[in-house]
Amino acid sequence: MDKGQRAVIEAAVEQGWESVVTKKGVQLRSPDGVAIVGMHGTESDTNSLRLTISRMRRHGFVWPPPKKQGGRP
Repeated sequence: MDKGQRAVIEAAVEQGWESVVTKKGVQLRSPDGVAIVGMHGTESDTNSLRLTISRMRRHGFVWPPPKKQGGRP
């Protein structure tokens, strides 16, 4: 997995998606249980990450993730 894929998976888990590791990559299941989106471990297509994000957005995924509030009061 590359850095971009890991960032998407981390953001999805923070938003309530379930991450399941498979032989070929990762399955991401939406919080409402309706969608299952697959992400291969090795991406040969340069657009595959963008297409995965668009499939997830159709089911409520927010990308880029909202900025965390923090810092000075």
